[in-house]
Amino acid sequence: MRAGNNPVRVRRGMAAVMIACVLLGVSSATQPQTVRPMKINKPKTDAVPPALPVPFAAGEKLEFRGGWQFYDGAATLKLAVVERREFSGRTAWHFQAQATTLNPLRYVFVLDDQFDSYSDAADLASRRYEAYIREQNKHEDRISAMSHEGEPAPANGVAVRVPTGTRDPLGALYFLRTVDWTRTPAVTMQVYDGKKLYELRARLENATEPTEVPAGKFMASRIDLRVYHRGREQTQVRISVWLAHDSARTPVRVEAELPFGSVRAELTRIEIP
Repeated sequence: MRAGNNPVRVRRGMAAVMIACVLLGVSSATQPQTVRPMKINKPKTDAVPPALPVPFAAGEKLEFRGGWQFYDGAATLKLAVVERREFSGRTAWHFQAQATTLNPLRYVFVLDDQFDSYSDAADLASRRYEAYIREQNKHEDRISAMSHEGEPAPANGVAVRVPTGTRDPLGALYFLRTVDWTRTPAVTMQVYDGKKLYELRARLENATEPTEVPAGKFMASRIDLRVYHRGREQTQVRISVWLAHDSARTPVRVEAELPFGSVRAELTRIEIP
């Protein structure tokens, strides 16, 4: 598919550069599913489960170079593990993603988006997902608090009731890093992006694959992602993530085929606390 100079296609493509990298692009191809907002007025009293062992630490920062179609180096994506903190009475990880278009494409389309995830330390299930959209003249803030089925709701406020263990796109990406792919060849999870709920199936496609990106040469595992809605695969979406064979299982490359073109992201810089 050739994008040409159509501003709408450029806009969609550049948004997809970031979207695919943090597993948001899948929602563009799924059908909406009703997720019921729920008034919350019952305090949570259940015992807190132990924290999930993770290969990353607070303060980790990753930077990627993004491309779309024939635009190379069209955007930057920054991923950060901001902190581990108390959140609504539970311990949670704060993940953040920032995407920015670069010149010369920035002359055509300005994108400065930010996404924040507050994911439960026990299983990286989402407690709140925030999207701050700054695209051309569009400014939109979306904040989604989540309450999981099968557990008492947190005290006060309004939340969206989601299936137990549902993650947001950022939490899903970081969860993939917690999986020992030498022992677990596939995982399935529910993902809610603030608007739609879908099923994400991740499968080990290649256990060892040499991968070269601007940040260096890595041996990596290739994980292929597929999206399902009500049991039906969304065949127009294909996403692959390469996780390095290092202690952090660092994501070094993301490639995706989406309805509006091919997108990719390659690691350029790692900052470890």
